[in-house]
Amino acid sequence: MSKLSRRRLGALAAGAIVTALTVAPPAAAAGLPAARTAASTIPSYPASRVLSVVARDDALRLGRSTVSSGLVALDLRNAGTVDHEALLMKLKPGVTVQQYVDTLTNSGLGAANALLVYSGGANVVRPGKSQVTVQSLTAGQYLVLSYAQDENAVPEVVKGMYTPLTVVDDGAPSVTLPAGLVKGMITAHDMTYTLPSTLDGHGVYQFTVTDPKVPHEVGFIRLAPGVTRDDVLDWAMTETGPKPFTAAGGFGALPTGGTGWFYLDLPPGSTRRSASCTVPTRRTSRTRRWVRSCSSPSTDSHRP
Repeated sequence: MSKLSRRRLGALAAGAIVTALTVAPPAAAAGLPAARTAASTIPSYPASRVLSVVARDDALRLGRSTVSSGLVALDLRNAGTVDHEALLMKLKPGVTVQQYVDTLTNSGLGAANALLVYSGGANVVRPGKSQVTVQSLTAGQYLVLSYAQDENAVPEVVKGMYTPLTVVDDGAPSVTLPAGLVKGMITAHDMTYTLPSTLDGHGVYQFTVTDPKVPHEVGFIRLAPGVTRDDVLDWAMTETGPKPFTAAGGFGALPTGGTGWFYLDLPPGSTRRSASCTVPTRRTSRTRRWVRSCSSPSTDSHRP
């Protein structure tokens, strides 16, 4: 590693986990949902607890501005022409939406991000794709926003890609996920992932963060032909030139102890994917978000 790379690694605070894997064919694809919508992904999930989000190139449009506290399904559909995501971020106590906007404008993304608590949401998907996630939300004021970058590596939230959401305790009946729905667990801890021994890339998976220090997300990317995990990391150090991968969804960042669920729909066979975590912090935006990486020992068998 060059001295410049070492200095860059030492100067930045965000964390990145990049684990390469090969998606195996599902054992029983016929029984899987045909589309990633909350209705088909989560049988019998009440429509009143589904937050529909349509991402266009200029805004995130919510199906409702208020949802009940508890388990909430976020159903993102990318109707734009570029990559988008819909992250759930809770404003810390005493922080207003206007204070967040003023901080973002005057002090930058890192300082504004410090006013928020990661609460899940849908990771980046390509145009025409969708992502369903389920997360537990407590009462309070939230923002649904996107850190996805434009062609100039500017995070979309800086350009106004955020929308307020209110979560209320209104006495609505609690809900739980249907028994037997979850196919496997993915855990993020101390710069590693633990993945299921078999990951066929289809169905509902649970995501849990056990790292005691920093939040983590899980995002899946499809590597371009001939591209390796190390190629992705090399590109991430400068983020110059075309991306050597395409976005494939995932779950937004959660703090220590956080748990959520999301639906995977990755093509089977020899399709090569990577699971990654790219969480910005107070000292850095996602423009320089990949800092160091490691492979989880439990996922070595998935590497091509």
